[in-house]
Amino acid sequence: DDINKVIDDFDVLIDFTLPDATIENLKKCRAAGKRMVVGTTGFSEEEKQELAELGQDCALVPQRLATAHRWASQARRQPTRQ
Repeated sequence: DDINKVIDDFDVLIDFTLPDATIENLKKCRAAGKRMVVGTTGFSEEEKQELAELGQDCALVPQRLATAHRWASQARRQPTRQ
């Protein structure tokens, strides 16, 4: 419920929450000097801008996460070529 309860228990937060929660988590991680990997999707344009500004020095935000996930899922289902 509250990331502040565990903020000292990790070095990097991997976030797959909702856009508003991700931005709040990023603010808290940044204030605590923690790094963050964002896997959340569905950001509005305004949220994307805020995420870019807040996370420029402490967050990794894959631009094509959904595409990468689909490719990985498809690769797992396809037989190996020999």
